[in-house]
Amino acid sequence: MHLKTIIPATAFALLLGTGFSAQAAPRSVTLVLEGMYCAMCPVTVKTALDFADGVDEVKVTRDPDEAVIRYDDAKTSPAKLIEVVKKSGYGAHLKPPRAKP
Repeated sequence: MHLKTIIPATAFALLLGTGFSAQAAPRSVTLVLEGMYCAMCPVTVKTALDFADGVDEVKVTRDPDEAVIRYDDAKTSPAKLIEVVKKSGYGAHLKPPRAKP
């Protein structure tokens, strides 16, 4: 085996042995919620999202009706989070970004 072959192979093995891998980035998304009419509605939505795979933190508010969710993008996505909300009995869609002046 040539030295040119051994060095790259050794470097690759070292990278694998140190746990080097592409890390998922923490993300945040705001969902506009629909159909919340009582004091228990935000609790229901928050509980459903808290149990969703990949969710790190959830804050649900009534005024405005929104959920701010911090999540691991390797485990979930905004579309999956919207489905979780819908399965809990409420509507949800992505909050549009603010227009820049």
